[in-house]
Amino acid sequence: MAYKKNTEDWFAHKTALITGATSGIGREISLRLARYGCKVLPCGRSPEAMCSLLEELKEISGRSTEGILADFSDKQLLKDTINRLEEAYDIDILVNNAGFGYMGEFYPMAEDKIESMVEVNVSAVVSLCRAFLPKMTKKQGTGILNVGSIASFFSTPLSTLYGATKYFVLSFTDGLHMEMLPFGVHISGLYPGHTATNFIERASGGKKKKWDKAIAAGEVADLALDGLRRNKARIIPGVGNKMRFFASRVLPARIISNKIYASAVKNYGDDR
Repeated sequence: MAYKKNTEDWFAHKTALITGATSGIGREISLRLARYGCKVLPCGRSPEAMCSLLEELKEISGRSTEGILADFSDKQLLKDTINRLEEAYDIDILVNNAGFGYMGEFYPMAEDKIESMVEVNVSAVVSLCRAFLPKMTKKQGTGILNVGSIASFFSTPLSTLYGATKYFVLSFTDGLHMEMLPFGVHISGLYPGHTATNFIERASGGKKKKWDKAIAAGEVADLALDGLRRNKARIIPGVGNKMRFFASRVLPARIISNKIYASAVKNYGDDR
């Protein structure tokens, strides 16, 4: 397909930093960028998953690459990682994919989990964009992909804080998209819904193993990279997710919240 060839050509010979790269959408994006001839710098928390990914990237590209092990809930570690990357690499593409969810009521959430979610889902995104955008504005063919969620478009009871962090990603990315148009820096937001990854199992504490009718992570990755190449402000994979987005614009917020709450209780339970 012509659009795929155009996407491959746009990413070729660039250096890309991908956070949350060792599983799910981040992993699929990393593998595709390697196939496109992009130098991939994957970032993640799991040493085992990182080793596996680095082996696959080497098999694709024929060269070794550095894997960055970092937990972005640690402010100092995030700062140190950014400083090291700025000194060692000239980043052309940034994919802010790292993040995690929590399924359950907000009031019993542990303080450390609250702080970690805000640091990873919000603060790290801001810090990474701020670190690498200045150099991106001085050359052509650069871009940032921030990964939100279909939950970015409406409140998500029983996942309240997660939805709020993803709403931040939506607002922040839309604003950056407009600011960067004069510089030619591509800024896109990816807003996936149910995707075939281990996200729901982790977020629900194992109560739900997988989503029903989930979109393949590879399909989401293809749409994300094509959308970034075209500088599409909002990338929403799948007809069902587009319909949810449309519903969020025409239905009263209370009706949507009621439906989401009922679905959440059905999917992973209400412990009260």
